[in-house]
Amino acid sequence: MKFIGKLLATAILITFLNSCGDKTQKGADSTKVSEVKKPEAPKEEGHGDEESSTIASLTQDQIKAVGITLGIVEDKTLQLQ
Repeated sequence: MKFIGKLLATAILITFLNSCGDKTQKGADSTKVSEVKKPEAPKEEGHGDEESSTIASLTQDQIKAVGITLGIVEDKTLQLQ
């Protein structure tokens, strides 16, 4: 019974490791690896190689509608206990 358990565990492990391998299509071109390239966005002057970011701006009416409140930054000394 122990032999069957070990054999089953080994078969599952081999199947799992084999399925995690390279996903190339089998056939005449099985040795070729295809590359996927991202299309490059057009660059604007003066921006260099910066990461693109998204900035959201809210009007005063939008801030009031969703209940956003702004406060002041406080300097506090934290004590370890």
